[in-house]
Amino acid sequence: MSGLGLDLSRPASLPMYNLPEMRPANKAFWDAVRTELQRQGVDDLPADLDFERRPVPAEIEGDTLFTQVCGYPLQTIYRGQATLLAIPVYAVEHCEGATHKGVFLVHRDSSFRTLSDLRGCRFVYNSRHSNSGMNLPRRSIADIANGKPFFGSVTETHSQPGNIERVARGEPPLNQIPSTG
Repeated sequence: MSGLGLDLSRPASLPMYNLPEMRPANKAFWDAVRTELQRQGVDDLPADLDFERRPVPAEIEGDTLFTQVCGYPLQTIYRGQATLLAIPVYAVEHCEGATHKGVFLVHRDSSFRTLSDLRGCRFVYNSRHSNSGMNLPRRSIADIANGKPFFGSVTETHSQPGNIERVARGEPPLNQIPSTG
């Protein structure tokens, strides 16, 4: 028990950008948060982050102590399930302060140069509840789709890192997949 009378043996996670190369930075962040909480008299905190938590689960699990979620699902599917503590600021391209942009990724050897070039292709996204993974791309495509279907297929994968890996492996667009019939 903590000095606050809470059971803090619950898991902590930072799953939104749980890429292997980010785990040391995420661990360092949690260590700093944990140290500050202990300095404030809170004990029985998890020593390590749970790196297996899905970034967009159906709900925030009741035993979760500390986690990271996208602001869009926090205001929609997770409304009332958690308390917002902070908004992360990442020092990466396409982020300015607490704001960001969604980007479309294609393989470096691809001939695609504009969004219009992607008409009829396969679109994979991490979650229908993701702002950068679904809402921002949906808005961008709406501007050029003229109310008609744009992609050949759309698939929810629940894995932003997995989607990046698919592109890096060069999985072909839908119109280039050989027929199995």
